[in-house]
Amino acid sequence: MQAIYFLKELEKCNNPVISLTDVARIINKPRAYARVYVHRLIKKHFMTEIEKGKYALSFDTFEIASNLIFPSYLSFIGAYSIYGLTTQIPTTVHIIALASKKPLV
Repeated sequence: MQAIYFLKELEKCNNPVISLTDVARIINKPRAYARVYVHRLIKKHFMTEIEKGKYALSFDTFEIASNLIFPSYLSFIGAYSIYGLTTQIPTTVHIIALASKKPLV
């Protein structure tokens, strides 16, 4: 499958964070081939690896962070910044979720 068609299929999903299983399902190949396929897309700068087995097309920090774990929402200064309630630019993105998760950075 060509990268352009694959990227168009991903845009139809409306999910900024995808897993290796999602990639394998879209290209209709085994997970081992999907891993190689994703690695090639990362080298071409079409995708970014967020954490092990999770990838993103978007570079929007808030959108990626809120979709890493479900259910979750953006909180604290990040939410204020998005809604224009503060002029400060957040350096840390805080996500509130029911399950705990290790920090990415």
